[in-house]
Amino acid sequence: MEDVFKPRIQSSGQRIERIEDFLEDEKGTGEISPELYQLRKRRMKSMSKYHQTIAKTLPMLEKLF
Repeated sequence: MEDVFKPRIQSSGQRIERIEDFLEDEKGTGEISPELYQLRKRRMKSMSKYHQTIAKTLPMLEKLF
């Protein structure tokens, strides 16, 4: 758990943050339409919630193993 899952959870959280920042940059420069921005924003929010759930569940799984 410690060697495999924890680093991947941490790095995926960082990647999600970078993607969200990139999305905001695209919106600010007008590279994407407002509709496409909203679609991507919803998808990133969903992905972020999924990631948070996994990050919260990991400590419980560590206790089991």
